[in-house]
Amino acid sequence: MAQSKITITGLSNKADADKITENTASVVGVKFVNVNYEQGFAMVTHGDDFDAEAFKAAVNNLGFTAA
Repeated sequence: MAQSKITITGLSNKADADKITENTASVVGVKFVNVNYEQGFAMVTHGDDFDAEAFKAAVNNLGFTAA
C-alpha cells in the first residue's frame, strides 16, 4: 500500500495526535494514520482511492493546518 506524508502545524501533544488519528480514519482510502506531533506530520497508509484533499480538510476542520 502507498503512503503519504502530510505536514500538520498546530500540534502540541499526544492528545492532538490521537484526535487527528480518530477523526481521519473514515476518510476515503485511509487504511492507517500515524501522527507524529513532535515533528508535525502524519504518515497516512492508503489505497489508490485516497483523497489527500479530503484528509487535509478533515485535519483543518479539527483546528490544525495540513499542507
